[in-house]
Amino acid sequence: MTWLTNSYRWGGAIPENAYWRVVPLATAYAGTPWPRIGEIIMAAGVGGAQLASGGTIIGAPTGFDISAGFARAFDGSAVTDVRGVAPLAAPSLWCGYQFPAPVKLGAIGIQAPASNQAETVAGIAIQYSADGIVWGTCEPSGPLRSLSASEVRWVPVKPVKANSRDKARIWRIANMSRGGGTVSIGQVYFRATPGGANLCVGGAHWGSNGTNQSVGPSEAFDGSLTQGFYGGANLSFLQYLWEEPPNPSYVALQRATGGNNGLEPTAFDVQWSCDGVNFTTALSVSGLSGWTSGQLREWAIP
Repeated sequence: MTWLTNSYRWGGAIPENAYWRVVPLATAYAGTPWPRIGEIIMAAGVGGAQLASGGTIIGAPTGFDISAGFARAFDGSAVTDVRGVAPLAAPSLWCGYQFPAPVKLGAIGIQAPASNQAETVAGIAIQYSADGIVWGTCEPSGPLRSLSASEVRWVPVKPVKANSRDKARIWRIANMSRGGGTVSIGQVYFRATPGGANLCVGGAHWGSNGTNQSVGPSEAFDGSLTQGFYGGANLSFLQYLWEEPPNPSYVALQRATGGNNGLEPTAFDVQWSCDGVNFTTALSVSGLSGWTSGQLREWAIP
Protein backbone atom coordinates (compact mmCIF):
# COMPACT_ATOMS: atom_id res chain seq x y z
CA MET A 1 0.00 0.00 0.00
CA THR A 2 1.16 3.52 -0.77
CA TRP A 3 0.17 6.04 1.86
CA LEU A 4 -0.52 9.61 0.84
CA THR A 5 1.12 10.86 3.98
CA ASN A 6 4.19 9.99 6.00
CA SER A 7 3.87 12.87 8.43
CA TYR A 8 0.72 11.89 10.34
CA ARG A 9 -0.42 8.67 11.92
CA TRP A 10 -3.85 7.09 12.35
CA GLY A 11 -5.72 8.64 15.25
CA GLY A 12 -3.27 11.53 15.71
CA ALA A 13 -4.27 15.17 16.11
CA ILE A 14 -4.74 17.17 12.91
CA PRO A 15 -2.54 20.29 12.93
CA GLU A 16 -3.00 23.59 11.15
CA ASN A 17 -2.45 23.31 7.40
CA ALA A 18 -2.39 25.69 4.44
CA TYR A 19 -3.97 23.25 1.97
CA TRP A 20 -7.37 21.64 2.41
CA ARG A 21 -9.43 19.72 -0.15
CA VAL A 22 -12.61 17.69 -0.62
CA VAL A 23 -12.44 14.33 -2.43
CA PRO A 24 -15.82 12.91 -3.60
CA LEU A 25 -16.33 9.29 -2.54
CA ALA A 26 -19.94 8.50 -3.41
CA THR A 27 -23.17 9.59 -5.04
CA ALA A 28 -26.74 8.59 -4.19
CA TYR A 29 -28.03 9.52 -7.63
CA ALA A 30 -29.43 6.80 -9.89
CA GLY A 31 -27.57 7.25 -13.13
CA THR A 32 -24.67 9.64 -13.50
CA PRO A 33 -21.69 9.24 -11.17
CA TRP A 34 -20.84 12.91 -11.71
CA PRO A 35 -21.34 14.62 -8.33
CA ARG A 36 -22.38 18.26 -7.96
CA ILE A 37 -21.38 20.63 -5.15
CA GLY A 38 -23.08 23.98 -4.73
CA GLU A 39 -20.67 25.37 -2.14
CA ILE A 40 -17.77 24.10 -0.03
CA ILE A 41 -17.72 25.89 3.35
CA MET A 42 -14.46 25.55 5.27
CA ALA A 43 -15.12 26.56 8.87
CA ALA A 44 -13.73 26.45 12.39
CA GLY A 45 -16.69 24.30 13.46
CA VAL A 46 -20.12 23.06 12.47
CA GLY A 47 -22.27 25.98 11.31
CA GLY A 48 -19.30 28.35 11.25
CA ALA A 49 -18.44 31.11 8.80
CA GLN A 50 -16.54 30.53 5.57
CA LEU A 51 -12.79 30.82 6.24
CA ALA A 52 -11.71 30.31 2.63
CA SER A 53 -10.76 33.88 1.82
CA GLY A 54 -7.63 35.62 0.57
CA GLY A 55 -6.09 32.43 -0.80
CA THR A 56 -6.26 30.34 -3.97
CA ILE A 57 -8.92 27.90 -5.15
CA ILE A 58 -7.34 24.62 -6.27
CA GLY A 59 -8.60 21.45 -7.94
CA ALA A 60 -7.92 18.50 -10.21
CA PRO A 61 -8.59 19.75 -13.74
CA THR A 62 -8.90 16.25 -15.15
CA GLY A 63 -11.69 15.35 -12.76
CA PHE A 64 -14.08 18.28 -12.82
CA ASP A 65 -16.08 20.15 -15.43
CA ILE A 66 -13.97 23.31 -15.28
CA SER A 67 -15.70 25.28 -18.03
CA ALA A 68 -17.00 27.60 -15.31
CA GLY A 69 -14.00 27.19 -13.02
CA PHE A 70 -13.60 25.84 -9.50
CA ALA A 71 -14.63 29.26 -8.18
CA ARG A 72 -18.23 28.05 -8.35
CA ALA A 73 -17.60 26.04 -5.17
CA PHE A 74 -16.44 29.13 -3.26
CA ASP A 75 -18.50 31.99 -4.73
CA GLY A 76 -21.08 32.15 -1.93
CA SER A 77 -23.95 31.01 -4.17
CA ALA A 78 -25.60 27.61 -4.46
CA VAL A 79 -27.11 28.73 -7.76
CA THR A 80 -23.76 28.04 -9.39
CA ASP A 81 -22.19 24.64 -8.81
CA VAL A 82 -19.13 22.63 -9.73
CA ARG A 83 -19.64 19.18 -11.23
CA GLY A 84 -17.30 16.23 -11.26
CA VAL A 85 -16.91 14.19 -14.42
CA ALA A 86 -15.60 10.72 -15.31
CA PRO A 87 -14.19 9.56 -11.96
CA LEU A 88 -11.42 7.01 -12.24
CA ALA A 89 -10.26 6.62 -8.66
CA ALA A 90 -9.90 8.85 -5.63
CA PRO A 91 -8.15 11.19 -5.30
CA SER A 92 -8.15 11.93 -9.05
CA LEU A 93 -11.27 14.04 -8.47
CA TRP A 94 -10.95 16.85 -5.91
CA CYS A 95 -11.55 20.54 -5.20
CA GLY A 96 -10.00 22.61 -2.43
CA TYR A 97 -8.37 25.76 -1.12
CA GLN A 98 -4.86 27.02 -0.47
CA PHE A 99 -4.96 29.43 2.47
CA PRO A 100 -2.45 32.28 2.71
CA ALA A 101 -1.40 30.88 6.10
CA PRO A 102 -2.01 27.57 7.90
CA VAL A 103 -5.47 27.21 9.47
CA LYS A 104 -7.15 24.62 11.66
CA LEU A 105 -10.54 23.55 10.35
CA GLY A 106 -13.18 21.97 12.55
CA ALA A 107 -15.80 21.15 9.93
CA ILE A 108 -16.54 21.41 6.23
CA GLY A 109 -20.02 22.15 4.97
CA ILE A 110 -21.25 20.68 1.69
CA GLN A 111 -24.09 22.72 0.24
CA ALA A 112 -26.41 21.17 -2.32
CA PRO A 113 -26.94 23.13 -5.54
CA ALA A 114 -30.08 25.21 -5.88
CA SER A 115 -31.08 22.90 -8.73
CA ASN A 116 -30.16 19.30 -9.61
CA GLN A 117 -29.69 18.68 -5.89
CA ALA A 118 -30.32 14.96 -6.34
CA GLU A 119 -26.86 14.84 -7.93
CA THR A 120 -25.12 16.30 -4.85
CA VAL A 121 -22.04 14.39 -3.73
CA ALA A 122 -23.12 11.78 -1.16
CA GLY A 123 -19.80 11.07 0.51
CA ILE A 124 -16.49 12.90 0.87
CA ALA A 125 -12.98 12.52 2.22
CA ILE A 126 -11.31 15.61 3.67
CA GLN A 127 -7.59 15.97 3.08
CA TYR A 128 -5.00 18.41 4.41
CA SER A 129 -1.42 19.27 3.52
CA ALA A 130 1.36 21.60 4.59
CA ASP A 131 2.87 21.81 1.11
CA GLY A 132 0.20 20.63 -1.36
CA ILE A 133 2.25 17.49 -2.12
CA VAL A 134 2.02 15.17 0.90
CA TRP A 135 -1.59 14.78 2.05
CA GLY A 136 -3.18 13.45 5.23
CA THR A 137 -6.76 12.21 5.26
CA CYS A 138 -9.53 12.66 7.82
CA GLU A 139 -12.40 10.37 8.76
CA PRO A 140 -14.71 10.21 5.70
CA SER A 141 -18.27 11.48 5.90
CA GLY A 142 -21.23 9.22 6.31
CA PRO A 143 -23.61 8.97 3.36
CA LEU A 144 -25.02 12.45 2.68
CA ARG A 145 -28.42 11.47 1.32
CA SER A 146 -31.64 13.28 0.37
CA LEU A 147 -30.34 16.85 0.46
CA SER A 148 -32.89 19.51 -0.43
CA ALA A 149 -32.12 22.51 -2.61
CA SER A 150 -29.31 24.64 -1.09
CA GLU A 151 -29.24 22.52 2.09
CA VAL A 152 -25.91 22.39 3.96
CA ARG A 153 -24.64 19.17 5.56
CA TRP A 154 -21.64 19.45 7.88
CA VAL A 155 -18.78 16.98 8.05
CA PRO A 156 -16.55 17.25 11.17
CA VAL A 157 -12.81 17.31 10.61
CA LYS A 158 -11.50 14.46 12.74
CA PRO A 159 -8.73 11.87 12.48
CA VAL A 160 -9.34 8.34 11.24
CA LYS A 161 -9.68 6.19 14.35
CA ALA A 162 -7.87 3.12 13.03
CA ASN A 163 -6.74 1.42 9.87
CA SER A 164 -8.30 -2.02 10.17
CA ARG A 165 -10.71 -4.07 8.13
CA ASP A 166 -13.38 -4.25 10.85
CA LYS A 167 -13.46 -0.43 11.01
CA ALA A 168 -13.63 0.14 7.24
CA ARG A 169 -16.81 1.81 5.97
CA ILE A 170 -15.76 1.72 2.31
CA TRP A 171 -15.45 -1.48 0.27
CA ARG A 172 -15.00 -1.82 -3.46
CA ILE A 173 -14.60 -4.14 -6.41
CA ALA A 174 -11.43 -2.78 -8.00
CA ASN A 175 -9.25 -3.44 -11.03
CA MET A 176 -12.06 -5.16 -12.93
CA SER A 177 -10.50 -6.45 -16.10
CA ARG A 178 -11.24 -8.73 -19.02
CA GLY A 179 -7.91 -8.34 -20.77
CA GLY A 180 -8.62 -4.92 -22.21
CA GLY A 181 -11.60 -2.73 -23.05
CA THR A 182 -14.69 -2.01 -21.00
CA VAL A 183 -16.31 -4.26 -18.40
CA SER A 184 -19.85 -4.75 -17.18
CA ILE A 185 -21.60 -6.40 -14.24
CA GLY A 186 -25.24 -6.75 -13.27
CA GLN A 187 -25.11 -6.68 -9.46
CA VAL A 188 -22.56 -6.54 -6.64
CA TYR A 189 -23.35 -8.08 -3.25
CA PHE A 190 -21.39 -7.90 0.00
CA ARG A 191 -22.59 -10.45 2.56
CA ALA A 192 -21.97 -11.60 6.12
CA THR A 193 -22.76 -15.24 5.33
CA PRO A 194 -22.73 -17.31 2.13
CA GLY A 195 -25.91 -16.62 0.17
CA GLY A 196 -26.98 -14.17 2.89
CA ALA A 197 -28.68 -10.79 2.73
CA ASN A 198 -27.04 -8.04 0.73
CA LEU A 199 -25.26 -5.55 3.00
CA CYS A 200 -25.32 -2.81 0.34
CA VAL A 201 -28.36 -0.96 1.68
CA GLY A 202 -28.76 2.55 3.09
CA GLY A 203 -25.38 3.76 1.85
CA ALA A 204 -24.06 5.46 -1.26
CA HIS A 205 -22.22 4.19 -4.34
CA TRP A 206 -19.36 5.29 -6.56
CA GLY A 207 -17.63 3.96 -9.64
CA SER A 208 -15.70 4.61 -12.81
CA ASN A 209 -17.82 4.45 -15.91
CA GLY A 210 -16.36 7.19 -18.06
CA THR A 211 -18.97 9.37 -19.73
CA ASN A 212 -21.80 6.84 -20.04
CA GLN A 213 -24.00 8.35 -17.36
CA SER A 214 -27.12 6.31 -18.14
CA VAL A 215 -25.56 3.06 -16.88
CA GLY A 216 -23.57 4.29 -13.89
CA PRO A 217 -22.62 2.56 -10.63
CA SER A 218 -26.18 2.69 -9.28
CA GLU A 219 -27.03 -0.10 -11.74
CA ALA A 220 -24.86 -2.53 -9.76
CA PHE A 221 -26.64 -1.85 -6.45
CA ASP A 222 -30.32 -1.47 -7.45
CA GLY A 223 -31.39 -5.12 -7.10
CA SER A 224 -32.26 -5.42 -10.78
CA LEU A 225 -30.59 -7.46 -13.52
CA THR A 226 -32.35 -5.74 -16.42
CA GLN A 227 -29.49 -3.26 -16.84
CA GLY A 228 -25.87 -3.68 -15.81
CA PHE A 229 -23.12 -1.29 -14.79
CA TYR A 230 -20.96 -0.33 -17.75
CA GLY A 231 -17.33 0.35 -16.91
CA GLY A 232 -15.82 3.11 -19.00
CA ALA A 233 -12.37 1.55 -19.16
CA ASN A 234 -10.35 -1.51 -18.31
CA LEU A 235 -9.57 -1.74 -14.55
CA SER A 236 -12.88 -0.11 -13.60
CA PHE A 237 -14.07 -0.04 -9.99
CA LEU A 238 -17.33 -0.05 -8.02
CA GLN A 239 -17.41 1.01 -4.37
CA TYR A 240 -19.93 1.44 -1.57
CA LEU A 241 -19.93 3.74 1.46
CA TRP A 242 -21.73 2.67 4.65
CA GLU A 243 -22.76 4.60 7.75
CA GLU A 244 -21.27 1.87 9.93
CA PRO A 245 -18.53 -0.69 9.10
CA PRO A 246 -20.13 -3.74 7.40
CA ASN A 247 -17.13 -6.10 7.80
CA PRO A 248 -18.36 -8.49 5.07
CA SER A 249 -17.14 -12.07 4.83
CA TYR A 250 -18.39 -12.83 1.29
CA VAL A 251 -18.69 -11.02 -2.01
CA ALA A 252 -20.78 -11.98 -5.03
CA LEU A 253 -21.07 -10.72 -8.61
CA GLN A 254 -23.99 -11.41 -10.92
CA ARG A 255 -24.30 -11.06 -14.67
CA ALA A 256 -27.14 -8.92 -16.00
CA THR A 257 -29.94 -10.48 -18.01
CA GLY A 258 -30.67 -7.31 -19.98
CA GLY A 259 -28.50 -4.49 -21.25
CA ASN A 260 -24.74 -4.39 -20.80
CA ASN A 261 -24.02 -8.07 -20.35
CA GLY A 262 -21.34 -10.13 -22.02
CA LEU A 263 -18.49 -7.92 -20.81
CA GLU A 264 -18.06 -9.48 -17.36
CA PRO A 265 -14.61 -9.31 -15.73
CA THR A 266 -12.13 -12.13 -15.89
CA ALA A 267 -10.29 -10.69 -12.87
CA PHE A 268 -10.91 -8.25 -10.01
CA ASP A 269 -9.79 -7.30 -6.50
CA VAL A 270 -11.85 -6.73 -3.36
CA GLN A 271 -10.51 -3.80 -1.34
CA TRP A 272 -11.40 -1.92 1.84
CA SER A 273 -10.56 1.56 3.16
CA CYS A 274 -10.95 3.50 6.38
CA ASP A 275 -10.39 6.90 4.75
CA GLY A 276 -11.62 6.50 1.17
CA VAL A 277 -8.20 7.19 -0.34
CA ASN A 278 -5.86 4.44 0.82
CA PHE A 279 -7.11 0.92 0.00
CA THR A 280 -6.02 -2.53 1.15
CA THR A 281 -6.63 -5.59 -1.03
CA ALA A 282 -8.44 -8.39 0.82
CA LEU A 283 -9.06 -10.74 -2.10
CA SER A 284 -7.83 -11.13 -5.69
CA VAL A 285 -9.75 -13.22 -8.21
CA SER A 286 -8.59 -14.17 -11.72
CA GLY A 287 -9.17 -16.72 -14.45
CA LEU A 288 -12.92 -16.17 -14.73
CA SER A 289 -14.75 -17.08 -17.93
CA GLY A 290 -18.01 -18.48 -19.25
CA TRP A 291 -20.44 -16.12 -17.52
CA THR A 292 -24.06 -17.02 -18.40
CA SER A 293 -27.12 -14.77 -18.29
CA GLY A 294 -28.11 -14.01 -14.70
CA GLN A 295 -25.32 -16.19 -13.27
CA LEU A 296 -24.21 -15.38 -9.71
CA ARG A 297 -20.74 -16.23 -8.42
CA GLU A 298 -19.68 -15.87 -4.78
CA TRP A 299 -16.31 -15.87 -3.01
CA ALA A 300 -15.24 -15.89 0.63
CA ILE A 301 -13.20 -12.85 1.69
CA PRO A 302 -10.21 -14.09 3.73
